[in-house]
Amino acid sequence: MFDNLSDWFVAGTIVVFDEYFGYHGWQRHEHKAFQEFLSRTGLSFEAIGLGHMNLAVRLING
Repeated sequence: MFDNLSDWFVAGTIVVFDEYFGYHGWQRHEHKAFQEFLSRTGLSFEAIGLGHMNLAVRLING
């Protein structure tokens, strides 16, 4: 997802993950892709919502 849409994700963008964590192997899926995206772009994030397995973030500059 991040490879195809990375030009659209800028500071201020809100991203909602439906299954970010809380299940076996979660570190190898959405979490890993998001961390790689942050590393590539230099963006950071602030958490704005947290659920059972869900996470909503607002992207911010480094």
